[in-house]
Amino acid sequence: MSLSGYKKSSVQKQADFFNALGSDYIKTVAKEYAAIYTRTFNAINGHVKGDILDIGSGGVTLFKSCGDHVFYDISPVLLSAHSSSGASSSLSVCGESTSLPFISNSFDTILFHFSIHHFAQETFSKTLDYIQKSIEEAKRVLRPGGKIIIAENTVADVVELVESLLFPVVSKSLEILNYPPVFLFSEKRLASILKAVGCHTHIVCSFKEPSKLLVSPLKNIRLLLNPVTIKVLVAGNV
Repeated sequence: MSLSGYKKSSVQKQADFFNALGSDYIKTVAKEYAAIYTRTFNAINGHVKGDILDIGSGGVTLFKSCGDHVFYDISPVLLSAHSSSGASSSLSVCGESTSLPFISNSFDTILFHFSIHHFAQETFSKTLDYIQKSIEEAKRVLRPGGKIIIAENTVADVVELVESLLFPVVSKSLEILNYPPVFLFSEKRLASILKAVGCHTHIVCSFKEPSKLLVSPLKNIRLLLNPVTIKVLVAGNV
């Protein structure tokens, strides 16, 4: 069989990318994003309970669970590299967020910690479908009274619109550089997707960080010009 016409899916590109990074990714997160992760996990801590499904974190965590903690990711290399969360029982499972291999009503908390922007697909419409299916699956395995928690880089509505229009060009540029596609959503978009599956959302944390991409010795300038706002959304059943 000829493989000359084979084209990797966006999901496979993501998996290959993070498999190649391996433990270096976790070290980078611990070094470069320690302050951000500390703030988001501090905000999350008060809402985490029971059995946790941690989707797309690669095993990176800074909180302790009192129940079962399942790390779920497309990268087996990242999952094998993560350190113990301190949970009474933890398990690493490899797979896609659109087809969770768990029975309904299995978890008290579903966590997406800086993972949703990595769910980008070949086109903007396919990306929306993928996110929608991922949230629907999360809702399916969530127990009554449970919570879906999303920590994510968000942008303003107008920035999301421009991003969607430029998506083909940006994705192709990233592909040339051997990077998988990414997409940053607005808070409004994430809340609307959660609402569509029957969840009411509220913001428990919102802050900005100085951009690492802008060259300026003045922290306030880099902070002001950064279009990204980091937010933690907590969603429960309506």
